[in-house]
Amino acid sequence: MSQLDANEIAEYLALHPDFLVQFPELLDALNLYHNQPGAISLQSHQQKRLQQQLQQQQQQLNTLLAHARKSEQIYQVFSSCHRHLMLHDNFADLASNLVSLISANLDICECKLLKYEPYLASIVTHRLANQPRYLGRINQQEQALLFNNECQSVALYLIGDAQTPLAILAFASKDPIHFEPSQDSFFINEFVKALHTKLSGWV
Repeated sequence: MSQLDANEIAEYLALHPDFLVQFPELLDALNLYHNQPGAISLQSHQQKRLQQQLQQQQQQLNTLLAHARKSEQIYQVFSSCHRHLMLHDNFADLASNLVSLISANLDICECKLLKYEPYLASIVTHRLANQPRYLGRINQQEQALLFNNECQSVALYLIGDAQTPLAILAFASKDPIHFEPSQDSFFINEFVKALHTKLSGWV
């Protein structure tokens, strides 16, 4: 049988899924052979395929639920951060309380709110000049400027702009894929805007 004939048969069976039901003796005679020893019936193969599809769907659902729970957690944390903006009138107290709140509730190894100083200029130039946030990996020299411990991935948010920076909000994780460029940062971006407004009033 040529490959073309086989394709035609496959197409016909796809268009007539009840064909084998009409010819049960043919269904009984069919076997699908795999690489492993032995054979399984068409019905068994279909059942296995269905189980695999159900497992994939369950995994996708679990992933969606996990993302939803994570998004809800992030929303709650940064809603609390918004409220904390109203409670402090100096940078040191605000930074200390925000860092404690975020570190205690998000799955990260370190969080810093750093008032801009000249030693941070290289971070702004190399990581935050084109856009006010950076998610991904940084080198050890940059890590030493921002954090107390080594990390595998970071999220950096510039408060202000590259010409007149006010501060950097920095998160670190030991997971190399915890922070990635494609991640949604909506809640954090909204908080950064509010933080910018707050800090601008202290300049």
